[in-house]
Amino acid sequence: MTAAAPEAATDFPAIEHLLRADDTLASAQARLGADQVATRILPGAEGEEYEAWVLYPQDPERQAVASLDEAGEHPVAIVVENDATDATSAWVRADGVRLGLSSTELETLNGGPFAFYGFGWDYGGTISDWRGGRLDPGADRVAPAGLCAPVFAEGAEPDGYPTGDGEFSSDLPVLRAHPPTVCRFVVEVAGVPAG
Repeated sequence: MTAAAPEAATDFPAIEHLLRADDTLASAQARLGADQVATRILPGAEGEEYEAWVLYPQDPERQAVASLDEAGEHPVAIVVENDATDATSAWVRADGVRLGLSSTELETLNGGPFAFYGFGWDYGGTISDWRGGRLDPGADRVAPAGLCAPVFAEGAEPDGYPTGDGEFSSDLPVLRAHPPTVCRFVVEVAGVPAG
């Protein structure tokens, strides 16, 4: 018997409780529905590929990716992402982080500026330091989230827009005028040891 899928975003389970650390593909499919959890080989950073579970693969509002442990058997994190122009996901992290938030709104949630890597490379837009703000999980870890730059017409990117593998502050004046938006966030699966 296939589990019934929620009808509306308000019926979603909290994303933090969607999967458990001891889940297998079979247990996740039994709980969420056999057609709601699919294995896929996905492109990763630096041209690599990795095996993952795609959750709700036919539903853009609920689609997410479960990153797996080294053995490829159990989930360790849930990734929700899109590109800068398509903020359709209804998932919201418990701390309020969601797709489509501007960097200014993210600063407000955090209670101050944060650092991120410049755009235009594999790790571009990744938050690197919450600088002790409310979104800082502590213990030398960063609650993963990523930003996407606005889409600029060719040659129209403003001077000083943060690009490259350096760290930049979210309170730069050019970002106030042209704020990037959250296009990726990660939730650790409950019961997975931090490390």
